[in-house]
Order: sequence, then C-alpha cells, then structure tokens
Amino acid sequence: MNYDKETLKDLVPLTHEDVAELMKTSVQHVYEWRELGLLKGIKTGKGWVFTQEEFRKFQRNMTGYDISNRVEALRTMKEVRQ
Repeated sequence: MNYDKETLKDLVPLTHEDVAELMKTSVQHVYEWRELGLLKGIKTGKGWVFTQEEFRKFQRNMTGYDISNRVEALRTMKEVRQ
C-alpha cells in the first residue's frame, strides 16, 4: 500500500513531551492526566504514546475545566464522567 504524507500525518503518535508542549504545561501533568484516565494512551514497550484523535478528544472534553493540578483533575474527572 502506498500512502501519501498528508494521509499519514494524522497517524503519527504524540509523546508525553509533545502533549506537554502543545498544552503549554509540564510533562508531569501529562503523566498525571494519563494515570487518572483523562488522556488515554497506548503502551508501547516501556513508554506511552497518544493518538492525535485521542488528544483532540481530550481537548474537547477538558475545555472549560481546571486540570492544573491532581486535585482539580480528579474533580474534573468526576464531573465529566457524570
């Protein structure tokens, strides 16, 4: 199968560092979001990656919420899941 670069660009996974840079936050926050289940990742050997689709979903679901620390992220998670 031959795919052009435009088709494949949405398939490139994001790392914790990528998400942190895009969200203008620390890598530690991204780890917390993943551990809490706010941002779902894919385990790849020793690390984790995130699909761009999942990252977009995370952005949509978290818009308007405070996820700046673990306490607020937990509160948000409970509210979003209700």
